Amino acid sequence: MIKIFTILGLILQFVAFWFAAPEILGVDWLKKAERIIREAINKIPSLISLILGIVIGLLLYFTKSSIFWVLLITIIVAIQWKNTKRIEAYLDRKISQPMMNKLIISQNFRYLLLKLAAIFFTVGFIIQLIIVVIS
Repeated sequence: MIKIFTILGLILQFVAFWFAAPEILGVDWLKKAERIIREAINKIPSLISLILGIVIGLLLYFTKSSIFWVLLITIIVAIQWKNTKRIEAYLDRKISQPMMNKLIISQNFRYLLLKLAAIFFTVGFIIQLIIVVIS
């Protein structure tokens, strides 16, 4: 149970950094880095496919699964990999572009993210402090 709360505290603090980053870095930096940020967001499906393929491959190797399961999972990963470009385009259109526009234009949105970051960081710190005191 202690490990779970420790991980939760660390995750909250990690997310807090990313919520605070747009306000700390400022509008000028966001405009300059917009293309890089959008490309990073659009590569999430490829990264998930890679990790999923590695995990499935390791599981299949260590469990000595039958050829049927190997083929089935390979086909599923291949289909997902084939649709990665379509998913990337969807993410760019529905998430990346609107998010970047909102981050660059809306000071209120960046301030809201900064407040959420402060809350997440504080809660994560309190969780970790309680874990240290308990253990």
